[in-house]
Amino acid sequence: MTAVNRIAEDRGRKQSAGGSTQRKADENLEKLRDAARAAREAEEERAREAVEKGTNEPPAGNASPDPHPKPAGGESSAALIEESIDLIEKQRAELADEAALLRLLATLGLTTSEFSHETGMTFEAVRMDFQSVFEIALSARLGDNAFATQAERAKSMLARLDALTAYLNELASARSVRQLAPVSVSKALGEFETGVSKLAEKAGIGLMIDVPAYDPLYTRPMHAAEIASILLNCFSNSLKALRRVDSERLIRVEAAAGEDRDIVIRFSDSGDGIPDEHKEKVFDLFFTTRTAAPATASNAEQFSGTGLGLWIVHQIISKAGGDIEVVDPPAGFSTCLEVRLPAEEEDEE
Repeated sequence: MTAVNRIAEDRGRKQSAGGSTQRKADENLEKLRDAARAAREAEEERAREAVEKGTNEPPAGNASPDPHPKPAGGESSAALIEESIDLIEKQRAELADEAALLRLLATLGLTTSEFSHETGMTFEAVRMDFQSVFEIALSARLGDNAFATQAERAKSMLARLDALTAYLNELASARSVRQLAPVSVSKALGEFETGVSKLAEKAGIGLMIDVPAYDPLYTRPMHAAEIASILLNCFSNSLKALRRVDSERLIRVEAAAGEDRDIVIRFSDSGDGIPDEHKEKVFDLFFTTRTAAPATASNAEQFSGTGLGLWIVHQIISKAGGDIEVVDPPAGFSTCLEVRLPAEEEDEE
């Protein structure tokens, strides 16, 4: 909540919405508490009357009567109401935490969109200038192979950053369109490969994308940016796992039509794997196997591995009516995440 409040204050925006809804919920909860108190008092009054009439033997010795008597049939009405209140309050606390997290993610998403947009505009403005600078510099240093290698590496790095920024800009544009539509997984994987292939190459990772040649693999209506978010988060997790191994670094993404009118995406990598005891927890909010970064680490290192990525993926897939789980990886790989999304219905075509 602290981070959300700070961001909201910095941006000059309201920190919460739906105040009247919150007041209504508080009023209803207070009514339940009043009902519980009334039920408890009524039960205690009936117990006292029963003792006075002799229909209920008083306790032996100096023991006091049960201040919260229960009917013979089971738990008292007051106790049931009190349990309901406890459950409601617990659920409200969980919803408040989730709402705070979603507001934080929304703010971060907006900031990312603004950054990628401004960066994209900068690239558009200086791309030709950089090309001229490279040409002039190379012509002035003819025969200097070391300088030529450095210039080529600089051009390659600029191209990688340009491709990734363009990909992020496309995602930001897709998120701004609220209308849902069937999404081609084959096309999304092609765009994903274009966006991250240079990054994978730089990291020494062999990236393999496998989709049917003539099947667009359309999902039920959803946002194209949601498919991209699934792929990017899986890719990010694979990068972290692959950095921890010295063996061959591989990522394979396969997509195909499933047998139950669904689209199956399998994201595999040859990283250090997921322990069996963690396979059911990796999609939980804030769960991470990453050890804490040292105090001297950069901000990027400090805030990576927060346990949000796969939780976000799980939320997107669940709301789309699909499922994700850790399955047995293919030969040569250590981890495989299998995503199943409902395929487009015939009447949606």
